[in-house]
Amino acid sequence: MKVLFGVIITILSLSSMAQQPVKVLHQFAGSAIFAIALNRFAEPLSNEIKRPVVFEGHNGAGGAVMMNVYQNVGDSNTFLIAGTNPYSVIPLVQKVDYKTDDLEPLALFALSPMCYAARNDTKETEYKKFIADNKGKFYGSLGSSTIEAIMLENINRTESLGQTGVNFKSYAEITTSLIRGDIQWTVLPKNLCNTNNIIEIKGVPSNLDASYWFGLFGKKNVDKKILDSFANAFVDTWLKNKEVLSKTVHYPEKILRNEEFKKYIEVERKKWETIVKK
Repeated sequence: MKVLFGVIITILSLSSMAQQPVKVLHQFAGSAIFAIALNRFAEPLSNEIKRPVVFEGHNGAGGAVMMNVYQNVGDSNTFLIAGTNPYSVIPLVQKVDYKTDDLEPLALFALSPMCYAARNDTKETEYKKFIADNKGKFYGSLGSSTIEAIMLENINRTESLGQTGVNFKSYAEITTSLIRGDIQWTVLPKNLCNTNNIIEIKGVPSNLDASYWFGLFGKKNVDKKILDSFANAFVDTWLKNKEVLSKTVHYPEKILRNEEFKKYIEVERKKWETIVKK
């Protein structure tokens, strides 16, 4: 009788777990292109794993708000989409309450190519000539601890440009200020360059690349089989929906898994350590 009772309890527990939604936290505002893509992705992913999937945005502080929320989550039903800024950059430039060592890298599945941008009536758009023409002027960035801000300040310092940085809350504010002429240059997502009176600055050295990566993470204290099972379903479904999602999200040439992903972010982190310490 006790054995039968135990079997019934196990079956009920598994049934209850199957109905619990899987949450995936991310840093994007609801109107952001990436957030819209993830919301579209929720249905096919739910169908794949036979459980509801909810993508939950926690926007703010370049991803630090999301990381702090996830720090307090310890169950196997919650995952995280984190990127270059909250994982590799912010901990280098300010004290944070979260620990990236608690995270298990599962898959790098998306990129956000960035470009250095100026007004399209700028006379010199070749990098070296552009910065020489704009000493003592203004650049704009999204916040003060983001990749864009750090890279632009690094250029300003190493090239002795004497420029003043202006912080903005959104890319919309930055592009408006750029077009108006309040700032002379900035870093924007690639899809915003060469549009709306904005032109890309050419010939920027490859070591100044300010692009973002985004990856799926779980908690290290969760059973690896559970983490890998969800990551496998996530990646398989992500690839199956490439035709639709690639219109709004940039796919990498290869999705990096587990150890490959760990090696990639370690190289990235060392790159940013070098830049920040300059």
